[in-house]
Amino acid sequence: MTNTTIREYRHQKIADILAIAWACNDADSDNAPKWTTPSMAGDVVTPLFKAVRGLLDADYDDWLVAIGAGRTLMRSDFKDQVIVRITDDSIQEGYNVTSIIDYVLANEGD
Repeated sequence: MTNTTIREYRHQKIADILAIAWACNDADSDNAPKWTTPSMAGDVVTPLFKAVRGLLDADYDDWLVAIGAGRTLMRSDFKDQVIVRITDDSIQEGYNVTSIIDYVLANEGD
C-alpha cells in the first residue's frame, strides 16, 4: 500500500461495505440494482453494518491510546454516533468515513 495509511485503507473498506449495503437496502425498491433481490434488504444489510461496527473498533482503540483514559465517550456510543452520521448521509466514500469518525472523536459524544 503505497501512499495510503492503514487507517485510510480501513476507512475505504468501510466505505466499500457501505456501498454494498446501500445497494442491498434498495433491493426492494424500483431503483434496485439488477444484481440484488428483495430479500437482501434484510438478510444482507444487517451483517454488513455489524462488519462496519467491528471495523470501527480500531479507530476507537487508537483514540484511547492517543488521548488516554478519563474520557467520557464509550465504545458503543462512539459506534452509534458514527453509524447515525453515516446513515444520515448514505456515505460511500472513504474520506467521508474519516471525516465522520474524526468529528465524533473530536467532539467526544456531542
